[in-house]
Amino acid sequence: MFMKDKDRPSRITGWLNGVVYVLFAVLAAAIVISMNFEAGVLQAFFLVFVAAVGAMTLWLKWQLSTLPETGDEVQRAGAEVAALLEGARAVLRYREFEPTARAIFDICKELTGATAGYVALMSADGTENEVLFLDAGGRACHVNPDLPMPIRGLRGEAYAKGKAVYENDFGNSPWIKYIPPDHVKLDNILFAPLILEEKVVGVNGLANKPGPFNDDDARLAAAFGEIASIGLANSRMLESLEQSESRFRGMYDSNMIGIAFCKQAGEVTDANDAFLEMVGYTRQDVREGKVNWVEMTPPEYEHLRQKGVEEANAKGYCTPFEKEYIRKDGTRVPILIGGALLKGEEDVGVAYAIDMTERKRAEAEIANLAKFPSENPNPVLRISNEGVILYANQASKDVLETWDCKEGEKLPAECYKRIEASVESGGASEFEFECSNARIFSATLSPVADGGYVNVYGLDITERKEAEEKIESLAKFPAENPNPVLRIRRDGAIV
Repeated sequence: MFMKDKDRPSRITGWLNGVVYVLFAVLAAAIVISMNFEAGVLQAFFLVFVAAVGAMTLWLKWQLSTLPETGDEVQRAGAEVAALLEGARAVLRYREFEPTARAIFDICKELTGATAGYVALMSADGTENEVLFLDAGGRACHVNPDLPMPIRGLRGEAYAKGKAVYENDFGNSPWIKYIPPDHVKLDNILFAPLILEEKVVGVNGLANKPGPFNDDDARLAAAFGEIASIGLANSRMLESLEQSESRFRGMYDSNMIGIAFCKQAGEVTDANDAFLEMVGYTRQDVREGKVNWVEMTPPEYEHLRQKGVEEANAKGYCTPFEKEYIRKDGTRVPILIGGALLKGEEDVGVAYAIDMTERKRAEAEIANLAKFPSENPNPVLRISNEGVILYANQASKDVLETWDCKEGEKLPAECYKRIEASVESGGASEFEFECSNARIFSATLSPVADGGYVNVYGLDITERKEAEEKIESLAKFPAENPNPVLRIRRDGAIV
C-alpha cells in the first residue's frame, strides 16, 4: 500500500488480500451453483452474496476505524476495497461479458488514474486480439477498426508472462514500432491479463495516466483482471446454459416424445402435451396433483420401476426400458421410458417416454406374417443364390428327404441348376418333381434379387395328376375298343 508506517500497511494489505480471496471464492461458488441449481436457488445465493459483500464492507470499515488517521493512505485503501466490491457486483449484475468488462474497466481506470484503454479477448485461432470496446480518452484515433491487432509488443508480453506489465515512456520504448499510423498517442500503458483455467484469454489495457504507472497500479489491474476473468467465465457459462435450455425447451415443446418432471414419490409436477396425451390426463390434472407415475405403473412392472429408481439414485440416470402405464380411462399404453435426476434437487427427475403402441402393433403383424410359412400346409422353402437351404417349413419334410438334405445344407446339383436358372432369368419359373413317397409336387421358384435368395412354393398335385391320367385314359377308350362304337345325335345323325 502507500502507507509509510510499517505496521499499518501490512495490516491493511492483509485485510485487502483476505477480502479479495473471499470475494473470488464466493464468485467461483456462484459459477458452480449456477451450473447445478435452479433459478430459485440462484436468487437465494445472490442475496447471500450481497449480504456477504455488505458484511465485508462493514467489517473492513470497522477495522480501518481502529487505525489512527493517516490521510490519503487509508482513504486509498478504502477506495480499493469499495472498487473491488463494486467490480464483484458487476459480475452478477450483467449476464453478457461486454457490459461486465466495461463496468470493471471503468472502475479500474478511475482507481488507477488512467484516461484511456480497452478490453480485448484472444481470437479463436489465438493469433489476434478482438477488441470488445475502446476508450480513447478524448484523444484523436483514426486507425482503421478493421485492421488486425496481432498479439505482439507489450501486450504480447502480458500474454506470454501471464502477469501485468507496464511502460511509462512508451514513445521511446521498443514497443512503439508495433503501433500503426494514426493510432491514439500513448504516453504510458499497462496491460493486465485475463486468465481462465491457467490460460491467458484476453487483456485489460490502461493508458495515458497523468503520472507514471507503478507496481500498485499493476497489482490493482491484475486483481480487476481476475474479476473480469470470473465475469467472462460466468458469461460463457450462462450462455451455455441458455443454449442448453433453448435446446431442451425446443424438444419439450416439439412433443416428439413425452417429457415429464416427477418426484420419486410419484407426483408428476409438469409434463408436455405428448406425455399427457399418452397417459390420457390433462394439464389441470397435473396442477391438482392427480398424475402419479408410480400409481400408473401396473403391478407386474413394479420391479422394473424399482430397478430404474435404484439405477437413477446410483448413476444419476436410468437405462431406458419397456413397461406399461395405466391411462386415466383404465386402458394401458406400452411405453419405452428412461430418466435422469436433476442436479441440485433431492428427489426430482425428468422422464422421457415414447408411446410404443404403433410399434407393438407392427411387431404383432410381423410376427403373424412370420408364422404364415410355418402354418402353410404346402412346402415353403427359402434357398440362397448359392443353393443353401435357409428355411423349410414342416410341410417340406418329405421334399427334403427326397433331396437328401436339410436346413443349412446345399441342394443336390440337379435341383441347384433350377435355382441358378431362376436367378439368371430374374423371373418366376415352375417345375414338377416326385417325392420318395410317390407324391407329386409342382414347385414355383420366385427369385428375390435384393435379398439374394429364391423362395420356393410347393403344391401337392398328386390327385390332379391322377385325375388327368383317368381323363386321358377315358379319352382313349373308344379308339381302343375292338367292337363298333358310335355316337348318334337325336336327329339320327352319326357324330
